[in-house]
Amino acid sequence: MFSLSREAGLLRCLVLVDGSFALLGILIALQADSQAVWLDALFSLLCALMIATESVLVDRLREPASARLPNGWAACEPLLVTLKGLVLTLICLLTLGKSVLSLLNGGYETQDGPLIGYGLTGVIVCGGIALWLGRKARQLGSPILATEQHYYRFDALLSIGVMLAFGLSWLMQGTVLQPWSRYVDPLLSLLMVAVTLPSALQVTYRGGCELLCLPTDRHWQQQLQGKIGAALTADERLWLESRCIKQGRRVRIQLHLRGAAGLTDLSPAQAQALCQRVHAAAADCAPQLSVELVLGSS
Repeated sequence: MFSLSREAGLLRCLVLVDGSFALLGILIALQADSQAVWLDALFSLLCALMIATESVLVDRLREPASARLPNGWAACEPLLVTLKGLVLTLICLLTLGKSVLSLLNGGYETQDGPLIGYGLTGVIVCGGIALWLGRKARQLGSPILATEQHYYRFDALLSIGVMLAFGLSWLMQGTVLQPWSRYVDPLLSLLMVAVTLPSALQVTYRGGCELLCLPTDRHWQQQLQGKIGAALTADERLWLESRCIKQGRRVRIQLHLRGAAGLTDLSPAQAQALCQRVHAAAADCAPQLSVELVLGSS
């Protein structure tokens, strides 16, 4: 069963994890002079800020439209995604420029021990949380937790790269390859940018498209409400109120029970059949459509 309170609580836990990991990364980057760890730490800090905002807005994202907010709070989700993509793109571009400049200047020395420890910590923590989030996302049916699982899995892969790269740099010490160890960190930074930048651009593009698709015209709304009304019987129209939440190409139809006598006679199978009937009637109104029954009075 979907639980907003449990989802918000899990997101608050992730804020603490991301914030702590970002702080650790910043301290390690300052001590070991590593641009790659700076990028990873800033990515964690960005995730912590966005998750903190999501934990506050998670319950409002499912609220229906009103006269003051024609699309409800639906704009918050794609807006956060777009901002996250833009900031991450800017971080990648700055890291790219600094890494190229460092390579042209002959690289620089780093302290490999703390960086290897940081990478190992990231693999264990981020990998474990990614597995845990995957299980919780399936249990709660939460798309937000599923998205955060993707980012933690991605961060775990970056940590593997950090650990292997600086492990290689440590092995170079005292050998004829030691002068080349100066290039490990800027080259790793370029590799991380090459992996992260396409994802950042894709996230920005997807969020921007969702924002552009938010506005709806009155004719479309009337057409959707007409299809919903046609799918309901005369009795159902008396004790059901339909509300729509538009999130880009996604449309969520909420059927609010008004507390009539028929409420107590509605079994789970009947409720599912009702949602399926409304979904079939309105399926051609949006590329991604969901229907849910909201218990209690409107």
